[in-house]
Amino acid sequence: MNLRFLIGLLLAMPFAVVAQNAGIHTLNRDTIEMGEIIRGDTVQAAFRFQVTGTGRLKIKQVHPGCQCTVPVFPQDSLAAGTIDSIVLEFHSKNVHSGPVEKYAIVINSGPEKVFYLKGLIRDAVPGDRKTKKFTITNN
Repeated sequence: MNLRFLIGLLLAMPFAVVAQNAGIHTLNRDTIEMGEIIRGDTVQAAFRFQVTGTGRLKIKQVHPGCQCTVPVFPQDSLAAGTIDSIVLEFHSKNVHSGPVEKYAIVINSGPEKVFYLKGLIRDAVPGDRKTKKFTITNN
């Protein structure tokens, strides 16, 4: 092996360990049950979490499994012990009726985390309320 490669690898190892020293611990559940919603409703699902470990956590990206879900997440790095949330805003207007299960993968400086949304979408019928926007948390 190349001596420069080995030296570079040895110098980078402490930084790799520090980056893996923080993680996301979900406060309560990794899945939010939305229940029955009317097509057109918007659900803001807030996943509360705590940063574990001793290092800082940086959420690099939240990648939803579909275009009907928009993530909102902290942009700054978070210290160990910090409690914060990741919000998945689910827009049901163009989603089929019936059972749905959506997910988002949280890519961060620690191990990846996956959050899930489950619910039942039904078409509006005469007499239903107008579509609405509401928030649900995982606690």
